Amino acid sequence: YVQTAKLLKELEFDGIDINMGCPVRKVVGRGQCSGLIKNPKLAKTLIDAIKEAVPDIPLSVKTRIGFNKIETENWIGFLLEQNLDAITIHGRIATRMSHDPANWEEIGKVVHMRNAIKSATVIIGNGDIKSRQDALEKVKTYGVDGVMIGRGMFTDLWIFNKNQTAQTIPLEQKLK
Repeated sequence: YVQTAKLLKELEFDGIDINMGCPVRKVVGRGQCSGLIKNPKLAKTLIDAIKEAVPDIPLSVKTRIGFNKIETENWIGFLLEQNLDAITIHGRIATRMSHDPANWEEIGKVVHMRNAIKSATVIIGNGDIKSRQDALEKVKTYGVDGVMIGRGMFTDLWIFNKNQTAQTIPLEQKLK
């Protein structure tokens, strides 16, 4: 992690994001990605090592609300204590992958937790965003600083377009 962080600085990347959210069993089985939810001590070691190696590059973590069960207060509370620049919260537990709807109430809880401790950590919500309007509604309703759009892009390739939606773009343009 430290070697990669130093390389990213050398290559002038704008930030580093640690993936603590991927639920793929083969990866998690090695204690990586969402496996780190079960090992906060190792997660802290990684975060601290990167912060020490490249203190001038913003550091963020993408994670889930728990591993086998919802653990928002403990897990995300722990991450908030690490003074990260941003945390992206995928509103599902790791063992359920993407089988259940994203729990935006838990994502909203993270915003309240952050605000209660007066942290400057940016909170980005993730899960089941299907349109630009949906993203804007999530920001308004849950107070997140932004949203991350993943699979929703596949249902509307123009989700990032302010002026058009998949419904307003002519078929000919879509086919091109």
